[in-house]
Amino acid sequence: MTPERTPTGLYRQVGSVHGEASCIKSLGDIALSRSQHDEARARYQEALPLYRQVGSVRGEADCIKRLGEIAQAHSAASTARARYEEALALYQRIPEPCSIGRTHHRLATIAPDSAIRRRHVEAARTAWQSIDRNDLIARLDQDFRS
Repeated sequence: MTPERTPTGLYRQVGSVHGEASCIKSLGDIALSRSQHDEARARYQEALPLYRQVGSVRGEADCIKRLGEIAQAHSAASTARARYEEALALYQRIPEPCSIGRTHHRLATIAPDSAIRRRHVEAARTAWQSIDRNDLIARLDQDFRS
């Protein structure tokens, strides 16, 4: 398949920057699911400026959060924490309660102490309660039983 015939190339050809960014991010998601962290990181970093160009706060936040997941997988807690906090600020601008809860959940898993962990667990619970996601709350309770 020639570069202009790939889905990314087709989006580029018709001028759909958002479509191109989403396609690139999806390739990053596939690489991440396969634990191909270098490839995933490259794709998310490629998609980020495109999402910023079109003002897609959700797309930007999703890429940043996934960069945090890669950092966490490499035991780089401080980098992961910084990425999650950056993504969280973006999700809160939209607002996106499901993603806010998921990001707080991630932050709770790498919290440096129990007080900060509790704060993130409660913030995740509040976000998910606001959208009646009892399934996610049950998982949160299971992951962070005291």
